[in-house]
Amino acid sequence: MSGRQRLGRYKQDAEFPRCPRLSTTKITTLPNHLLSPPHIINMASEQTHHRVLLASYLGSPNHHGIYVESETATTTNERWGRLFHVIGSLQSGMAFEVKRAIYPLESPSGESVRHVGWVAHDNFIQRIEGVCANIPPPNKQFDFMRRLFPNEPLRHCQHWVAEVVRALIDSGVLEPLGPLDNGETVFRS
Repeated sequence: MSGRQRLGRYKQDAEFPRCPRLSTTKITTLPNHLLSPPHIINMASEQTHHRVLLASYLGSPNHHGIYVESETATTTNERWGRLFHVIGSLQSGMAFEVKRAIYPLESPSGESVRHVGWVAHDNFIQRIEGVCANIPPPNKQFDFMRRLFPNEPLRHCQHWVAEVVRALIDSGVLEPLGPLDNGETVFRS
């Protein structure tokens, strides 16, 4: 199988995320069956739940994280929340981090967001953090230009986020979008 055939097959078979070397999409998507299973009717609202967003930040490749809208607008009209992501690089390895962050599209490097579900207000940071801590961050994968594990696929922040979203759904922490929720990607205007 040639490299071009493998590339085409990968793009057809991959669910989320797509490898940035193989795809230049602005933000990858989760398959619909993971976001809103037909047997679940979601009655989440902003009075009882926080929005959970897949956030994409400019980079090479784009950096992905899970952003939870958790603070109301202040007098400066800024929206704040929590960003769950990994920091580091393929050269040094990555580590899990939770931090207070401005709404991604109000950040200088924020490129896009996609509403992927809801999390109940009660102890949401601890519940999400507990799931995230069980997903190992990407290890060091390069020593300068030499791949340390050439037989293993590269794993970066986008892969980690996809694994966390699946784990959040499987554990019941992340509630799926309801029929009236908009799960489309919103880009910086």
